[in-house]
Amino acid sequence: MDQPPTKIITHLTYEELYNTIEKENLILPIAYLNDQRDIDGLINDIIKSFDPVEAISYSAFLNMICQTADSDDLLDINKKELRLSKLTTTSAANKILFHRDNLLYFISRIIEQNVNGTANITGEGNIRYSQLYYKSLLLINSKINREADSNREHNLLKMLIREYPYYYDSTLLYKIYSQRKKRYKFIYNELLFKMPPNEKEKISQEIKAIENKVGISLDEYFHVLDKLFEWFLGFSVIKRSDQAQKLKESTYGFNLNNLDSFYIDKEKFKDDKQFIKFIEGLSKDLPDSRNYFKNIERKDKISNIYKCFQNFFDYPVFKINGSRYCIIDLKFLIEGICSGFLWKLPAKRKYIKDAYGLLLEEYFAFLIQKIFPRIKITRAENNKPDAMLEFEDYIIIFEFTTEYYRFASLYNTDSNSFSEDLSRLLFNTGKNDPMARGKKVKGKFFQLNDYIDQETNINKKIISILVTENYLGDYDLLNRFNKLLERDINRNNLKNLQSNKPLIISLDDLEIFGTMSSRDTAEKTFIKHIESWENIDNKGTFHYNFSFFITSENR
Repeated sequence: MDQPPTKIITHLTYEELYNTIEKENLILPIAYLNDQRDIDGLINDIIKSFDPVEAISYSAFLNMICQTADSDDLLDINKKELRLSKLTTTSAANKILFHRDNLLYFISRIIEQNVNGTANITGEGNIRYSQLYYKSLLLINSKINREADSNREHNLLKMLIREYPYYYDSTLLYKIYSQRKKRYKFIYNELLFKMPPNEKEKISQEIKAIENKVGISLDEYFHVLDKLFEWFLGFSVIKRSDQAQKLKESTYGFNLNNLDSFYIDKEKFKDDKQFIKFIEGLSKDLPDSRNYFKNIERKDKISNIYKCFQNFFDYPVFKINGSRYCIIDLKFLIEGICSGFLWKLPAKRKYIKDAYGLLLEEYFAFLIQKIFPRIKITRAENNKPDAMLEFEDYIIIFEFTTEYYRFASLYNTDSNSFSEDLSRLLFNTGKNDPMARGKKVKGKFFQLNDYIDQETNINKKIISILVTENYLGDYDLLNRFNKLLERDINRNNLKNLQSNKPLIISLDDLEIFGTMSSRDTAEKTFIKHIESWENIDNKGTFHYNFSFFITSENR
């Protein structure tokens, strides 16, 4: 099988283009950047002259490019901007000036530092401020690199989990998000109403709160999301397909060469009042953003570049003025009602999370029965996994969970909280665990180990699979965090997992597999994919992702 090419892209830093620092008419050595507080001071000095509304909206525009352009296009755009701003005439191969992390951090600095200048970054005659803007992004890249230096590999691995599925080809990205939209529409519009009354009421109350926030119904929410999805993501996929020539003269869709195609104007949607209600409900203007940043309290604190990112998850749209808006972060916007639902719930409302978990378990059972008609759903039986599939030579055990990392663990350069979340999810002892955070049930790897114990047919190979709502990370990827999985499996004497390494896949993986297989051959094809996946020497080529692997196998 031919493995897909992997392009390694890194951040272009300030010191790669300059060997001195200019501060208050003084020329300082580049070593001045060694103190991160000095970097923030330099950034603050640069950005204080900017018009804050233009700086935020233009950075959001670049962030949309980062989230919809293929890697080759993104590299070309970065090189073009460097050349046009006259920062440099050459650029190192596969290095980018702007990306999601430094753009969101830049926006947060504009808001937090009460920047209130008048200088425009874009437009004719503004090359000086364009240079200053890109210098600030270079400095942020230097800051990011220094924060990551303590454990660069761990932060790279977390990036693979955090940014999933944006680093894949645009066609697979489009397919994954299309499947997710279908998933959550089906869950909220059909499965929810089949739930026991108590659980149904709990979740319905939370949905009602979201509806009240945006001022429209859930059906209308998805309708608007569909429009935004097709405008910003759908068209970027179509224009790379066979239909590209037909759409060459089309004005539909986000065009990275046309700034106007990025903005959302009320006038364009005067006949779709629900659309603007949705956008208004998820947006804040500059004064409201500053107030929100100042007063929001989080249980889990973050002290590095990601400290304000959850504010953008809460309100992913920026209100430029009374009639114009722009999307700050497309990923947060799409995931807000879908896979990021649990991040919207206060930690103390565990009863809601339990009800949500039951609802998603219903979907998992529906999905896996659709793919594998012979499967046995056993989750209602005592001490049984959620589902089992038995073959002549194999027994596959499926266990499902909605548990995931906390926002403050995933968006953080510190890996301690991330490792703690992973240990709690997989290895919680179920009693007096110092890292339990109120969790009383055993971790999922304990449960899988116990389920294997119950299978007495030693002539069949047992495959244990943990299926997660969101992409948790492949076993081999997660084990690169100081061999955490291997260490805790041995420490807790989980003998069955020592000899039967569990697989970790997501609902995305099952849905993608379901679209590629037939009901008649799905079982054999699934076993074939699993065996191939576990025998790959370098899963990193596939970004440690099962969906990417199986779509590559079927090319």
